[in-house]
Amino acid sequence: MTRKDFFNKCACSWDNDKNPLDAHKIKTTVIPLLDLKNNDVLLDVACGTGIFIETVKEKNKNIKITGIDFAQNMIDKATKKFPDMNFVVADVANMSFDDNSFSKVMCLNAFPHFEDKNKAIKEIARVLKKDGVFILAHTNSKHNIDNHHKKVGGLIAEDILPDNETINAILTGNGFKNIEFIDNDDVFIIKASK
Repeated sequence: MTRKDFFNKCACSWDNDKNPLDAHKIKTTVIPLLDLKNNDVLLDVACGTGIFIETVKEKNKNIKITGIDFAQNMIDKATKKFPDMNFVVADVANMSFDDNSFSKVMCLNAFPHFEDKNKAIKEIARVLKKDGVFILAHTNSKHNIDNHHKKVGGLIAEDILPDNETINAILTGNGFKNIEFIDNDDVFIIKASK
């Protein structure tokens, strides 16, 4: 089974595992870091069934959002939930968007699953506009995320977050600056600009 197979299989029950505390963390911690404006064009990387989009749209109805995920079943479910949104089946490491297409890029609860993290960050940098903001966020602590993936086991068992120094090196190596880490018992978030 590949990661794509795993997430396609999970899509049918993905929303059943939604945690209300995650939505609260997205609203109170993640969205303020994005500093969304009405003219922003946002890319939601590894959007799954649209959990982040659902939270953003509550208060930011005019933001133009595109969601990508490599799992067709996740995109199908997201499209049913948000028929007015733009969803694309795509791998973050090989996107078909033009350079400098987005003012903000969001990646929620997905980074450990990227097989080539450097290539993914390079692609995110390519599609992000100059001075654009990139948020890499997890609604749990680094320790809990890594332990959860080990507990799930199988293919996902090795999907852990690199240490902060490694992530910082990947970001700076791909042209990101102003890198800030929020690493505590509740969230693991990185904010960077291009």
